[in-house]
Amino acid sequence: MTDKYQGWANYETWCVNLWLTNEEGSYNEFRDLATEFEEDQIYEFGKEIRAHVEQEIDAMIQNSQGFDP
Repeated sequence: MTDKYQGWANYETWCVNLWLTNEEGSYNEFRDLATEFEEDQIYEFGKEIRAHVEQEIDAMIQNSQGFDP
């Protein structure tokens, strides 16, 4: 049995990719960000994306606090 999902390493990786590239604006933002890094700087690029995702998650949590459906 494999843990792969939709051709990605796992569901979480697939989900973050979809989240980052599903809309044209975010797709362009991350594509432009990628051009700022050299090929041998993939780790630094990954750290930059991780920081962005963590900021977005924190913002979503902050926005949802006190939300009573």
